[in-house]
Amino acid sequence: AMNASPPVHGRTDTSLFVDKSEMATQALEIQRRRILVQHTREQMAEVEHALEKIAKGTYGFCDACGETIPAARLEILPQTSFCMGCKAKRRV
Repeated sequence: AMNASPPVHGRTDTSLFVDKSEMATQALEIQRRRILVQHTREQMAEVEHALEKIAKGTYGFCDACGETIPAARLEILPQTSFCMGCKAKRRV
């Protein structure tokens, strides 16, 4: 009998599945990080806008209607620029 080694195949079906699974996991992680970075940028912009409003003396007033933003809302979201009513309208 010949001492031939078994043929070497580059990839098995399982390794292809594992590679695709890893690629999908990496793609999801990249997407998650992009969303996190975008969210952080939006929060920074809101904070910078609030600081500008403090400098101008308009902090605590809604950018849309000009009414006073309730202190309870500012306590929860100090960077907010909209009262609850105007914020709800902006989501539509």
